Amino acid sequence: MLQRVRGLKGSTKETIIAAVFSMYLFIHMTVETLCTKNSTGVLTSGEQLAMYYVDQLFLVAGFILFALVWNRLGDDNIRAVFIKAISAIFFLLSFIIIIYQSRISFLILAPLATLFLGLFGGTLNFFMAVALIDAKNVGRILVASATAAFLLQFLTQILTDNRLLLLFFIMAFAVVTIAIVNEAWEWLLIDCVPTAIGKSDPGNNKANKNLITVLVISVISVLLLTYYDSNLIRLMVESGLQVSAFSWPRLFAILGYIIIGIVGDISKRKYVNVTMVLLILWLLISPVIFSENPGSNANMALFYTVIGALMCYMYLMFWGIAPYTGKGITIVPSIGRIIDGVAGVIFSLIPWGNMNVTLIIVLHIVCIILMLITMIINGDFLITNKDEDTSEKEKDVVADIKVPADIVSDDEVFAKMTELYSLTDRESEVLKKLLFTEESGQDIADSLYISRRVFQKHVASIYEKTGTKSRVGLYQKYHLIVLDLTKFRST
Repeated sequence: MLQRVRGLKGSTKETIIAAVFSMYLFIHMTVETLCTKNSTGVLTSGEQLAMYYVDQLFLVAGFILFALVWNRLGDDNIRAVFIKAISAIFFLLSFIIIIYQSRISFLILAPLATLFLGLFGGTLNFFMAVALIDAKNVGRILVASATAAFLLQFLTQILTDNRLLLLFFIMAFAVVTIAIVNEAWEWLLIDCVPTAIGKSDPGNNKANKNLITVLVISVISVLLLTYYDSNLIRLMVESGLQVSAFSWPRLFAILGYIIIGIVGDISKRKYVNVTMVLLILWLLISPVIFSENPGSNANMALFYTVIGALMCYMYLMFWGIAPYTGKGITIVPSIGRIIDGVAGVIFSLIPWGNMNVTLIIVLHIVCIILMLITMIINGDFLITNKDEDTSEKEKDVVADIKVPADIVSDDEVFAKMTELYSLTDRESEVLKKLLFTEESGQDIADSLYISRRVFQKHVASIYEKTGTKSRVGLYQKYHLIVLDLTKFRST
């Protein structure tokens, strides 16, 4: 029974998360490219470039504002109202920009829309980081989400007109908003880590070192990609090729997601840092650095492959680190987008056009050496420690073991578990519901005649006493006690 419930909950949750995040990515990319693509002819080229950077800064401000506001909203109902409010304002502004393309829309409404997109995205990233703590397939979730989002955006925004785009935009927005407001609390109460919110996890001493490593790799990668971005634009103009940021090479970003996603899942992020550095090294051999060989289509494909890899890398790594940073859990999941926005704007001010090929190659090599030195100084590249890795393997072994029902009963195991972890009577009641039923957090609270807030406190206490981080972890502990009792009974 427990094995079936655990499998069902895990696969169902991950499927929902993948669907929701794909819709969010679609919304994010649509709003960003909308302000660039559709403003052509409405704004001058200089105004377009200026507003692109202004929008990026407003987006970053939204991510930061979310972290500041969320930490001060202590009531679940107020937080739900907050999510609904920012969602409604963002949707209204985006709707106006799609149907009413004017100078007012792109100069005034677009920055405001990206500000609320940042608030919206901060909410989503926070829930993703918390909800995926125990997930083994984060890389595959990101790959599935990105594939669906890029294909949908390419079909609806680039190949068709705004009427079809508007329809899909409304549908995607509805999916994400409803999922956040209605399901987010279940992620936090049951499937996630209440104890991680507000205090750091002393069991993971490598979180800060990993955070520094990922920050260095992310910033340096954005620096180098900013050069390629500016140089590609120059080459396209000089060569007269009809290639733009909205052409088919953009879909190669999916390949980048696939590379990082697969490596992340196979190695539990152990080799993701190295893989990202190798991709940056691979970018060095691109003919884009040789002005006599523009090859814009090939270069665009390579460029977007690395762009996709970097986006996947930052989501994967910052989501994984966030739960172990205490109160930073509200801002760390979005640091990747913040770096992309702020560093992208700052690095765009560098006069790349005045640098010759030799200087760029030297800069590239120096950057790669800096990334390697950072990784060496900060030790291995795992977010989790060896004990956690052993726990994961132990969980897999336990999941495959079938224990005869006539050897030990559920009541015996539960009694032992209650005694072992010194649970109170009320915590025992909550634990029994978590282990032996498929009820949601709200259903359990209602059945025990307690409030959701009280229920959350009991769940947090149970997780802390048992040393677990989720409902899956409780199942694992239960199975281990079954094994101990079975071995004792057999002898």
